[in-house]
Amino acid sequence: MTMFDRHHQQQQQQQQQQQHQHQHQEQQQQQQRPPPSSSHSTSSDPPTARPIIPLRMKCTEVPQFTALQMAAQTFRNDDKLHLKHLLADAFRSQGLTAVHTTSASFERGSEVVDNNLNSNNGGTTSTKRLRRLILDYSRQHVTGQTMELLFDLADRMGLTDRMNELRSGYAVDVTEKRAAMHHVLRMPKSYVGKFRARHPRGEEILMEQVHGTLERVREFSEDVREGKRAGCTGRVL
Repeated sequence: MTMFDRHHQQQQQQQQQQQHQHQHQEQQQQQQRPPPSSSHSTSSDPPTARPIIPLRMKCTEVPQFTALQMAAQTFRNDDKLHLKHLLADAFRSQGLTAVHTTSASFERGSEVVDNNLNSNNGGTTSTKRLRRLILDYSRQHVTGQTMELLFDLADRMGLTDRMNELRSGYAVDVTEKRAAMHHVLRMPKSYVGKFRARHPRGEEILMEQVHGTLERVREFSEDVREGKRAGCTGRVL
């Protein structure tokens, strides 16, 4: 088990504890508050109705950042922490590697079609394969302790919560006061169920706004290649 796996387990445990605490606080608040009138918002409001308060404290103002600065100073003063020596440590290199494998449900949204295979059924077949994303931090000037300090800083600033708020469609863009949904552009259609669970308008955003637009772009591109589109002068593009 690498340090990334341990940190992931710790995050899951912390999230479960926070969920239990949040549920307990909500129960206490519901017992104390008066019954809502028709003018008050209900729990069915979309998550974008929840305002995101910008962080008042910068990451450079917390003690976890100071600890990182002190660790960086040791790299400058200790010749044994030169990168060439760190790369010679096989145990360190293995511990600083994280591997993510795509799920079968994700790959269903990106089928690979090969017209040269299986000529018995018309020459078309679809193949699915799981892909791996490997993050190798061993080439960086860090040790396992450095990564733990980075994790501590991320936890102190609530990075995981902010990431979940971004994926769930909260108004994390405090400047424009709206959600930042750029990541949805990379979601396959098979993710509609999971995204609907995160966002009340998930199906509309993913299927109509994203994939509907991508389909129109594909149709326009094919028309241009086939000479079906003309410009303002009437000439074929």
